[in-house]
Amino acid sequence: ASGLRVGETGSAFLLRQTLAGPVTAANGTRTSELVAGGGVAQAAFLIAQGVRGNGTPVIVANGFSPFYFQPYPQYTGAVNVIDSNDRSRYNALEIQLSRRLSRGFSFQASYTLAKSEDTRSFDPAFAVANRATSTTSNPGQSAANTPFDIRNRDLNYARSDFDRRHAVQGYALFELPFGRERRFASDLPTVLDRIIGGFEIAGIIRYYTGRPFTVYSGVNTLSQVVQTPANCNNCSPDLGRIVQESGTNFYFTAEQRALFSAPAPGEFSNTGRNFFTGPPFFNLDMTLGKRIRFDESRNLELRLEAQNATNTPSFDFPTTGLANSTFGRVRDGVVSSSRKVQIAAKFNF
Repeated sequence: ASGLRVGETGSAFLLRQTLAGPVTAANGTRTSELVAGGGVAQAAFLIAQGVRGNGTPVIVANGFSPFYFQPYPQYTGAVNVIDSNDRSRYNALEIQLSRRLSRGFSFQASYTLAKSEDTRSFDPAFAVANRATSTTSNPGQSAANTPFDIRNRDLNYARSDFDRRHAVQGYALFELPFGRERRFASDLPTVLDRIIGGFEIAGIIRYYTGRPFTVYSGVNTLSQVVQTPANCNNCSPDLGRIVQESGTNFYFTAEQRALFSAPAPGEFSNTGRNFFTGPPFFNLDMTLGKRIRFDESRNLELRLEAQNATNTPSFDFPTTGLANSTFGRVRDGVVSSSRKVQIAAKFNF
């Protein structure tokens, strides 16, 4: 027994006697194959499933509003129960193609098609993106221990907070074929070789589709603890993109914002957790390098580096609280840095 008495105030924690630690099961296959030109192609299909994850349902019974449908109303404090009812699943296809340096060219490219689903996410790196302080009108997107309905955990089962459906990463190095030990003009005099020879270009590219996010209604229709997501009439998960209205960035147009509404008391959202997908992320770093050789052991290395060479902004989530006057607005929230160019020199001996 919990020892709670009728009308008790304050809080109490209950630990389920059958509580078990999280269990993860993983399976997958991987293949590798040599391809022409010294390249290597790899493909992998992965499945990971977690069961019995620990969660903390909370029953709060103070206050009586039109949205109050909580059982055990005699407890005016809170009942916290730690159980093992969370679950997760991850499926992915990974493809990688690489080439060792040959004839002045090397590269590696990888593509991942993935889907991660769970009832509750935990990702330490998720705080990297800008997150507004959680309020009633603008709730945060960080994971909560408490489900929408402790009697129906499936309401929380959705794409993980950190899910990225598509991810492309790669790098390449290309040595310009001019100068000594190169394909063209290999017999240049030493002075000319130091001027036009020894150049190389390198780049790193990253592209990820957006993370999922939840649009909240601003009201609690199922409990006094977890805010209910908003309804959206005839909306699809890919609704939204960066648009400008009067010089301000929005993720939903005015017509799209009008499709959202709050569920009725006792009802749940027709969108649910992590229904929508945020803006994608793109970044390209480029380097132009030149090596001037003086003898076998001494050389001067010059580098021109550009981070986010295309100066492409990658935006953060919009304001996700329907009750907020700035709902749907992105404004200046970005998760990428502006273009930075630097020059470096290094003498090796």
